[in-house]
Amino acid sequence: MKCVLCITQKCNLGCDYCYIGKKQSTMSLDVARKSIDFIFERTPPDDILDIGFFGGEPLLEFESMKAIIGMIESHPKHDASRVSMSLVTNGTIFSDEIAEFVNEHGIEFGISCDGPPAVQDRFRLFCDGKGSSATVEETIR
Repeated sequence: MKCVLCITQKCNLGCDYCYIGKKQSTMSLDVARKSIDFIFERTPPDDILDIGFFGGEPLLEFESMKAIIGMIESHPKHDASRVSMSLVTNGTIFSDEIAEFVNEHGIEFGISCDGPPAVQDRFRLFCDGKGSSATVEETIR
């Protein structure tokens, strides 16, 4: 079972091909709790469960994401041997705190990148028009 929580539609990039409608909306912790209950109630007990975090840019809501992961890990039906979590980010927001949290919780970390700098900077621009490739490359390193 694969479930994706779109915790925000906010993004710090202005990609011209983005299919996520940018809005200032974020998932409330109440909605997250109800979603997690739903996921655990509907997933057969023998299924592997992958819960993904997506957005917009989910790391814009890092504090909320940490709270939601706490809800997942403390859920009565949580079983670490069958539950995995993943995160897809645009790679422009990163810190030692994020790295430590991701590693501590065994979260699979994916960076969405279009390719070499000339391609990345053509399509994945910050809202001020600056290319994102140097920032993303630093995150990858």
